[in-house]
Amino acid sequence: MDPRQQPVQHLKPIIDFNISPYTIALSGIDSNGLATSEMVDITDANGIFYSANAYSTLTTSRDSQMNTNQLSSIMAGYSYPLIFASVVGSHAFGYATDLSDYDIHGVHLLSLNHVLGLSATTHETIEIKVTHHDPVIDIVTHDLKKFIFLLLKGNGNVLEDLYSPLIIRSSPAHEELKVLGKGCISKMCANHYKGMAYNQQRRMQLNDVKKLLHCYRCLLMGIHLMRSGELMMDLATLAREYNYPQVQGIIYDKQSGIEGMDNEEMSVNTAIIEGLYSRLDVEAEQSQLPDKTPQAIRNELEQLLIRVRIEVK
Repeated sequence: MDPRQQPVQHLKPIIDFNISPYTIALSGIDSNGLATSEMVDITDANGIFYSANAYSTLTTSRDSQMNTNQLSSIMAGYSYPLIFASVVGSHAFGYATDLSDYDIHGVHLLSLNHVLGLSATTHETIEIKVTHHDPVIDIVTHDLKKFIFLLLKGNGNVLEDLYSPLIIRSSPAHEELKVLGKGCISKMCANHYKGMAYNQQRRMQLNDVKKLLHCYRCLLMGIHLMRSGELMMDLATLAREYNYPQVQGIIYDKQSGIEGMDNEEMSVNTAIIEGLYSRLDVEAEQSQLPDKTPQAIRNELEQLLIRVRIEVK
């Protein structure tokens, strides 16, 4: 395996990105490949304040980009205000390819009238798949209340949504969530990442390189979370920190279009994965993290939910 990184093709600046009913100015990256962002303060029809930014997040190891029309067509499908939206999945984990979909996750806010009224519906989760663009774009958002419940359960997926560095939409409530969310990082998260890795391994067929990477990613993220309380999402960085050099080679294979590996190599990696399960158990047992979210954090999240909900009619 050749561990060399493929060259990264950066985005051109994205300007005047319209998200109905808001208008946000975004930016790309500078000549040094560093993220740049233009902050734009906006207020919606209900008087709720928002801000927005863009980073070099929508970049991959290929010469392609999500352009203004693609992003706008997705976000325009929302009937509710967004507290935040971020790019997750392989783009955030550092092993996207030419064929990788874009996964945009976030939190929307149902109005108080919607929640309490007679005509209330169950829009707790909104899912939109945009298939008429290449690459396919998947968007999933939860209402704030559901998102908070998932946080309290130690759900790693929503932690990744919340702390992804690839932000395409933010707000003051997002910033508050990020502060309070740190208090939701508990030993319960270890069970989530262990379960995620098991599900990927169970569904693995034909020595699938992609699912093998997901196994490594889930287990190493869980281990690092238990040791440090920090959510580190980049798989190559995790592999270097915990001395699993073979992971970089597998990332290169995936980005080169290799979908499977031979039985002998898979057998070696399977044995390593089994060791990571055990290591995650040990790290969780020895972790200084709380067993569950403290009641004080739960109370603050509840107050945030009530306050923000009341602000939106």
